[in-house]
Amino acid sequence: MSSLGPTPRAAQRAGVAVSVLFVCTGNICRSPVAERLFAAGLRERLGPAADAVVVGSAGTWGLEGSTMEPFAASALRELGGSDAGFRARELTEDVVHGADVVLCATREHRACAVTLVPRVIGRTFTILEFSRLCSTVSVAELPVSPLPARAAALVLAAARARGRCRPAYAEDDDLPDPIGAPASVFTTSARQIAAALAVPLDLLAGIAPA
Repeated sequence: MSSLGPTPRAAQRAGVAVSVLFVCTGNICRSPVAERLFAAGLRERLGPAADAVVVGSAGTWGLEGSTMEPFAASALRELGGSDAGFRARELTEDVVHGADVVLCATREHRACAVTLVPRVIGRTFTILEFSRLCSTVSVAELPVSPLPARAAALVLAAARARGRCRPAYAEDDDLPDPIGAPASVFTTSARQIAAALAVPLDLLAGIAPA
């Protein structure tokens, strides 16, 4: 499994099956934690089949070339992920265009991605929103294989559920930014991300979510 590079179209031409993009502000905390936890979760559930998925992240004010925020990196490692080799990057039209699904930290980030590439609106969600919508999908509704078809069906089912499955409060779909907070807040944020990602990860792997 590789990180989503700055020229995703080239990756697609090379035969990449599915590309997942995570977005936050600086691309040093929430989105890289989500990127690495999602990649690790895919590997744990799918083994070598996870190589068919490209997972990456970017920031609307991406601190280009930066490593992860230290507390975020520590929280990630505590959950079994790795920050090795990570470098932040800016969200661009080309990066958004190459993603099969865009998962954002907040509704503001989601709006930024859709503004860059309006036609991705049907496959762009916040992380918490996507988890909530995926929880309405039965594993039996999804094709057993291949993985790209399964992923596409899951994204479509989540998009269709938007109208009938709304949060009590709109802000419930946003992940708070822990930047500037104590280490414990980063740990809480990482655990919240991990819990949210477990739902779509299980469905992609053909497992009924707990």
